[in-house]
Amino acid sequence: QAAYLAVMQNVSSSNRSGYDALRKIYKESAEGEERLQVLGILSSCRDKGIVLESLNLIFTNEVRNQDAYILLRGIQPEAREISWNWLKENWELISKTFAGSLITDFVETIVPLFTSNEKAAEISKFFATRTKPGFERTLKQSLENVRISARWAEGIRSEPGLAQTVRELLAKP
Repeated sequence: QAAYLAVMQNVSSSNRSGYDALRKIYKESAEGEERLQVLGILSSCRDKGIVLESLNLIFTNEVRNQDAYILLRGIQPEAREISWNWLKENWELISKTFAGSLITDFVETIVPLFTSNEKAAEISKFFATRTKPGFERTLKQSLENVRISARWAEGIRSEPGLAQTVRELLAKP
């Protein structure tokens, strides 16, 4: 898995050979465990085009519905905005395709990547008219995680001298 992750750190839309090689492994491997490991890595790229391509695999017959969460969990914080936009644009299809607990995976993995109260408000507004039975609790917990992260980030930003302290600690042998 570490080797797969290392490959994805160098992938971009203009240098996609590593991504294509991992997709080939995913498609051709007879080992279920290896296939799932590769699937979980495909969205771990910082390149927005590759992340979108990976997310769109969820709507193909390549990825079983019950395995979509594995692909979602690979999303890196750098790709949170593109992932959130993808979620909003595809919400109707997602809500029709994924039932029960499968739909909560989308919220549990993408929403907590954010760290601002403004984004929590935007997410809350988006879902105000789009909730489903059994979904409200997951949304509430995910939004609470965003707000906790926002408070933590704000606390760090308001801490006088923190940056200097960190530099001093990093300089120590």
